Amino acid sequence: MQTWSSHVGVKFQVTLPKHVRKALGITQPGELVGFLVDGSRITLTKAEITPQADALTEAEWGKLVRLAKCSPKKTSPAKRFLARHKRLTRG
Repeated sequence: MQTWSSHVGVKFQVTLPKHVRKALGITQPGELVGFLVDGSRITLTKAEITPQADALTEAEWGKLVRLAKCSPKKTSPAKRFLARHKRLTRG
């Protein structure tokens, strides 16, 4: 077992060292990590998105897409959701 460390920045963010990213199989920015908390012990894991067939109905998806298309704002909640969903589920 090897131990690696990283400083906590002013925004309480931590950069994952290269050896940790490699061990977790993290190759691109934007990938998700999970934190398993057990008292004062934290385990870092790579989080995998598991699509669920029943997450949204066809009618709900349609409404969401219509909201995103008709919104004049580039950063509407519907557009942000669809963009994030696309990034997370790209294969």
